[in-house]
Amino acid sequence: METLAIAPATFALLIATIVVSVAGFSNEDIKNQNLFWIGPMRQANQWHRMLTSGFLHADASHLFMNMFVLFSFGLTLESYIGLVPFLLIYFASLLGGSAFSYFSNRNNMNYRALGASGATSGLLTAYSLHFPFNMLLFPPVPAILFTVGFIWVSYVLAKRPGSIIGHDAHLGGAVTGFIVAILLNPEAVGKLGHQFSELLG
Repeated sequence: METLAIAPATFALLIATIVVSVAGFSNEDIKNQNLFWIGPMRQANQWHRMLTSGFLHADASHLFMNMFVLFSFGLTLESYIGLVPFLLIYFASLLGGSAFSYFSNRNNMNYRALGASGATSGLLTAYSLHFPFNMLLFPPVPAILFTVGFIWVSYVLAKRPGSIIGHDAHLGGAVTGFIVAILLNPEAVGKLGHQFSELLG
C-alpha cells in the first residue's frame, strides 16, 4: 500500500494498459480501431490513434517488456518528481513518439504500429537525467548505459520492415521525455553535469 501511495500514476497506467492490451489480444476490432495507422489518420482524421495506440500491444511479451520498464523506472521517478510532472512526461513522450512515427512514415498509408514504447522511452531518459548512475537490478548496469543501449536497439529494429511494434516511437519518445524533464526541472542538467564531473575526477 505504501508503494501504491507514492506512485499512484504508475500503477494506474500499468492497470489501464494491461486491461486494454489484453482486450485487444482477443478483439481485433479494438486493436484495429485504436492502433497507430497512417491511413485512417490522414484520410479520416482519426488522430486519437496517436494516444490510444500506446495502450495496445502486439502480444504478451511486447506488453511485458513495456510494463517492466514502466514499473521499474516509474516507481522511483514518480516518487521523486511527483504525480503531475510524471504524467506530463509520460503522455508528452507518448505523443512525441507518435509524432515522430507519423512524420517518418506519413507517406506510407499502410504503416501501423502500437505499444507504449514512446512513453516508456521517455521515462528512461527522464530517469537517467535524475539518476544516471543508479545500478539496475536487471540488467546490472548503470541506468544511463541501459538507456543508451535500449534506444540503440530500438533504432536498429526500427529499420526492419514489417514490424507492428512502434520502434520508430522510441527515439521520438526518448527525446521528448528528456526535454520535458529538463523543462520541469532545469536544475537537473547542472546536477547531471556534476555527477559526470565527479565520475571523471
